Amino acid sequence: MSNSIGGVPVEYRAEDDSKAWMRFRYPRWLYHGPTICGISVEVSRGFLNGWYAENGVSLNNPGLGFVCVSEDMAVEFGLCGYIKEFDHDLIYGQ
Repeated sequence: MSNSIGGVPVEYRAEDDSKAWMRFRYPRWLYHGPTICGISVEVSRGFLNGWYAENGVSLNNPGLGFVCVSEDMAVEFGLCGYIKEFDHDLIYGQ
């Protein structure tokens, strides 16, 4: 939802009550022209670590996690993955 508020359209599909797939194109409007080609995979993963990896903590749900299966910066189609509520607590910060 926060991506949509920020102007980045997100597609999602619930697989079941504990898992939902999501994808969106990297917000290319942040970068002028081909500048995005110079952005490293580490920067992209910084977003993953700083935002998606903290969703469970932010929502006070230690079993909530995000599994990334595709990244623009790794020459794949957009940021794709799924959010899942696991039946055990996840270890954050590692």
